[in-house]
Amino acid sequence: MLDYLGEKEQAKTIFSATEKVITEGKYLTYDLGGSAKMSEMTDVIVRYVEAEMK
Repeated sequence: MLDYLGEKEQAKTIFSATEKVITEGKYLTYDLGGSAKMSEMTDVIVRYVEAEMK
């Protein structure tokens, strides 16, 4: 959605953070082969986004 709205850098940051979380494999939801809650996975993604923005 952000990419569609022209917010390409923000979209890239979120996509990159999501890729990091999936690659690490520690906080994956059931549909991705893990056992984390969606809120747990989202929290980690948000932490990566916040770190990237600093």
